[in-house]
Amino acid sequence: MQTNYEKAVEIYEAQGQSAVFDAVLSGTLTATSWHWCEPCECESPHEDKTCLVCGTESEPKTVKQKIIELLDDYSSYEIPRLVGMDREEANKLVHEIYTKDWGLRDPKYWQAEEVDDDVWAIYGKDSAGEWIDENGDYLCFDTEAEANQYIKETMQ
Repeated sequence: MQTNYEKAVEIYEAQGQSAVFDAVLSGTLTATSWHWCEPCECESPHEDKTCLVCGTESEPKTVKQKIIELLDDYSSYEIPRLVGMDREEANKLVHEIYTKDWGLRDPKYWQAEEVDDDVWAIYGKDSAGEWIDENGDYLCFDTEAEANQYIKETMQ
């Protein structure tokens, strides 16, 4: 009788990574967790510590943990592509990291910057990239005063 992992290997070799994901979602394969897999470069199904796609054994790491690591070297704009996520969902995680994990909700960390003629955005003074709101949206303002007002009223 084939083990769950052996079935996953067979599916992967015949149809690829997405087929393994589909097999887990349909119940053909079982996964004890989904977490970040470095070789797969995405959140993958695991049986205990073994990735059902590539077989790598690793401790669970969430997508949020991976984003925190990536923000050291990449702008927030690149994060969705790097983790293979929908832009809005990835941006919501970046917002959560900025505000909860890194404590960057204080206005002293942010400043208005002109990004184009008469278009203003909010950027971190030191450690963060462009401000992303709780909906996962980048914000643009017509004037520096509007951007500064947003900082003053929203970031407490």
